[in-house]
Amino acid sequence: MKNVYLSDFLSRYGADISKLHNPAEKEISDYPSYYWVLCPKDSFAFLTLCAYLFVPITGGDIYEIINDGLYYTGVSWNYSRANNECFTLFLEHSINNAVEFLSNYSPKDNMMVSFSVFEDI
Repeated sequence: MKNVYLSDFLSRYGADISKLHNPAEKEISDYPSYYWVLCPKDSFAFLTLCAYLFVPITGGDIYEIINDGLYYTGVSWNYSRANNECFTLFLEHSINNAVEFLSNYSPKDNMMVSFSVFEDI
């Protein structure tokens, strides 16, 4: 991950799920954002940080913790930049899309969220 602030936030508050992705990267700082999951509360803080740092969210996945294992639920969302959409609107729309998705999804105590950010592409 290029942004040291996002990388630091994810390594402090997130759970490493890189083994689910068979990473080629050796350094944890090189992990893309979707190698981490966050609880719902920390997910909203992450979105706030992304907005502050001008980093659009291009999607995310919902995971559940079941019997100490982490499992992908098959629930996800994405946001693609519209043709001729300026960066400022892309940032605003992508963050709002993620907030709206998570706000409408009924969080559970065992729910975890991963994000894809624009800089991972």
